[in-house]
Amino acid sequence: MSEIARARTSHAPARRRRLSLTVGALALALIAPGVGAGVGAASPAEALDLPPMAISLWHDLELVGPSGGADVLTTDAAGDLWYVDDTTPHSLVRVDQRTHVQTPFPIAGRSWVTAMVGAPDGSLWFADDIAKTLNRLDPATGSITSQPLTGLSGAPRTMVIGADGNIWMSDPYGATLVRVDPAGLMTIHREPRGAQIFAMVAGPDGRIWYSRSGSDRVGAIDPISGVFSDLRVGAASGVELAVGASGSVWLSGDDELTRIHPDGTVEVHDVTAPGTSPVRPLDMVGGEIAGDADTELLFIDANYGYATVSESGSVHIDPLSGFRTEIAVDGQGHLWLNDFRSHSLLWT
Repeated sequence: MSEIARARTSHAPARRRRLSLTVGALALALIAPGVGAGVGAASPAEALDLPPMAISLWHDLELVGPSGGADVLTTDAAGDLWYVDDTTPHSLVRVDQRTHVQTPFPIAGRSWVTAMVGAPDGSLWFADDIAKTLNRLDPATGSITSQPLTGLSGAPRTMVIGADGNIWMSDPYGATLVRVDPAGLMTIHREPRGAQIFAMVAGPDGRIWYSRSGSDRVGAIDPISGVFSDLRVGAASGVELAVGASGSVWLSGDDELTRIHPDGTVEVHDVTAPGTSPVRPLDMVGGEIAGDADTELLFIDANYGYATVSESGSVHIDPLSGFRTEIAVDGQGHLWLNDFRSHSLLWT
């Protein structure tokens, strides 16, 4: 059994200043972190008095379509950002990580793109729940090849690249994981507990980790051997998964984050909500962002905005307007957020 340690984090800073100035689409915000809490099984949480962070610039990038919003943010193998422009008909849009030049790739007919992932060969794969297809876009030519999602009840909500170089995804309503090789051949693996699968990440140990329904919330499969294993994480409400900058795997939950260290140790961090609604991450991403070497994890919450998690596990939430559901970090370390109801992306 993994060792379980619980440490409470705080959002009430000892010293906080905030300055915002909006001119057109540019917002200048002085962002300071909240008071953190020391995390560890051997000692109690201790409040830290941290200095203010440096000034950070937030920018708006207007979408290429005439209306609608951006959805399903992801980055490809080169580090460029991609999103779905939900203007009818839909397009997949690539945002160059250096110039921010946008290149749209139209999708013929009605579509509902539920997940995307960039493959090592530079192609972009996406799932369409209206056409019930798995699709491969070649950005060099703009051509899209499609195949039916044979054996699946619907389009997957999550797609990742495994250590074997194949695409891994899940049936959103059935207890199955699916491996897709570069030629599009699908191999179905039955989840041994018969659980519904919510999210997937390529773990630091080479396995595909996934969150699921039931009392044991995290499972894993070796992409080479196909052998399943349990991680013995008993979180009550965990859904989203992300690999942090330290190599730890994080599981979201209502007012809590569960961290699984590379050595198997598990910590549960209580997240104190600044309001009456629970903190409930809609999307999470790991890795450092430009100018902040202490970033372990980032997430977006529809009620409270954008949050950073430090390597020590302390959480700081910055309120943002709009209804933001997606978060991504490009190859240059720039953070990107969508607003599902607006015609722009926010980046810093």
